[in-house]
Amino acid sequence: MEFIRGFPGVAERFGFTEIIYGGRARPGAGDELAEARAEWDRLNRLALEKLRFYVLMRVDQIVTDGEDLTAREYYQRLHRLFLRIGGENV
Repeated sequence: MEFIRGFPGVAERFGFTEIIYGGRARPGAGDELAEARAEWDRLNRLALEKLRFYVLMRVDQIVTDGEDLTAREYYQRLHRLFLRIGGENV
């Protein structure tokens, strides 16, 4: 995730590096794995929360480029950004 500067450090600090980068799967069914599943679920929720926050912040940085914008300008830049990204993916 190079577009989110410093995110590997965040993953390391909060303990979800293996879930994101290592592909650690959720433990299977069974009473003996209930605690491991609960911990995986907690880390996964935390990872999603942090990813969403950092993606939102990064998109905001790209769109505003440090400028104060009106809502209309922000919307137009955001629209252009996603049109450009969508066109590149085709």
